[in-house]
Amino acid sequence: LGNNEVRLGEKMANEAIALRANWPSGIRLAIGLAPVPASCAARDHAAQAVEILRAWNQHMKADIVLDQLPLVLPDVLFADRRHLNQTGRTEYTATVLRWLATEIPNSGRYVTEPAN
Repeated sequence: LGNNEVRLGEKMANEAIALRANWPSGIRLAIGLAPVPASCAARDHAAQAVEILRAWNQHMKADIVLDQLPLVLPDVLFADRRHLNQTGRTEYTATVLRWLATEIPNSGRYVTEPAN
């Protein structure tokens, strides 16, 4: 599936600053990184991803950092090296929703399991 090296560039940092500056007050911001296929993940992918998320959040100043989600998933859950297939989307969305439900007080009334 190839290589998925990612880094936080100056353009993305500037866009993050602009987005946060224009973010509506009273609306919580959550950020995280999408998982990559196992065959594309470098040995130090987890460490790189944590560093990218930390750097990105310095600009975003997010209310919620999705730092406990899986960074690598089995290749079988991907349609290609960047996009989850239907099964992958369903499983990953359910994982995100479960994690958010534990992080956001009273989120049960807002967060539901994804429709298939």
